[in-house]
Amino acid sequence: MKADESSEVIKILSMFRALKYSFKALDNKSGIEEWQIDFAGFDGNSEGKQMVYAKYFCNSEGGKFTELNIGDDFNSHCPTIDRYRRMLAEWEKSSDRNKLMREDILRIISA
Repeated sequence: MKADESSEVIKILSMFRALKYSFKALDNKSGIEEWQIDFAGFDGNSEGKQMVYAKYFCNSEGGKFTELNIGDDFNSHCPTIDRYRRMLAEWEKSSDRNKLMREDILRIISA
């Protein structure tokens, strides 16, 4: 994988971590279902590099991003990268990417 591709995978994992922790901290969760903030993985057929890298990265050094739902062994069984890229673009607009407000989460999951 190229450096920018592996960096993108880590950003995606970081975004889902932020979504998960921010969702848990919300008092008002209306309009957001927990499954909408779960990391589904990458498609094993068309996003194999990303899937394998995410699996390697998360399992190395005792495990990273262990709080994330990893789907079916990081395999979403359908393409996800375009959706994740739209979500990343919205996440990067957030004033505090690690402490997302309800409106931020709604904007990100609607991308």
